[in-house]
Amino acid sequence: MNIEIRYQSRTGHTKAVAEAMGKAIGVTPKDIKTPVTKPTDILFIGGGIYAFQTDPELVAFMKNLDPEKVKKVVVYATSGMLKGTLKKLQRLTKRKKIPLHPETLLLIIPQKTAPTKSQLEQAANFAKSVK
Repeated sequence: MNIEIRYQSRTGHTKAVAEAMGKAIGVTPKDIKTPVTKPTDILFIGGGIYAFQTDPELVAFMKNLDPEKVKKVVVYATSGMLKGTLKKLQRLTKRKKIPLHPETLLLIIPQKTAPTKSQLEQAANFAKSVK
């Protein structure tokens, strides 16, 4: 089974979460600047919310995602308080007609803090449960 993890991160929070998930399932996470080029059974894709918006680069990544290469998408997000990125990623995935895993992960991480050990463990456990 081929599993990929992509993330978009300005503060490092989503990157840390992606790394925790990757370590748990033996996958090296990559920034969204790295496109998905080979057939992928499961793609974990995540990002944050900035000024109440999903990052435009993350939106562009999703719009350019090839549904012929990805069998299923699992979304995750980090936020100071909102879950808009989760909903946006779910909508973009559905528009691409790529099956969406029913469970998502949202970690609320206040500004100027880092993900806690407990949150990183939660991310790792989430990834293992999906795999």
